[in-house]
Amino acid sequence: MADVFWLGHDLLWTRNVAGSGTRERILHGLTQSKYHAKQVGLTDTDAYRATDSLDLAVRQMTDAALNPQSRELIISRVNELFPAFSQLAVATAPSFKPSP
Repeated sequence: MADVFWLGHDLLWTRNVAGSGTRERILHGLTQSKYHAKQVGLTDTDAYRATDSLDLAVRQMTDAALNPQSRELIISRVNELFPAFSQLAVATAPSFKPSP
């Protein structure tokens, strides 16, 4: 259960760091997010593959390529990961109810 918490935390942290942090810090957040997704068995999902794809894209960037437009793109792609992972949580826990 802790890995699910940290997956959400690290995605949120990565989104925040993408606004002004270094490429290395963004990569750290993506690496951590992938680690926690792997720990809960989500490597064979579209959400994980999207995280891995974003990680690869950031790894291929240079520090100079981190401009306001590329940062917004990274933030947008991280934002897309939240519902992707959330849908997996709902799908794998049929008794889950978002509200009491």
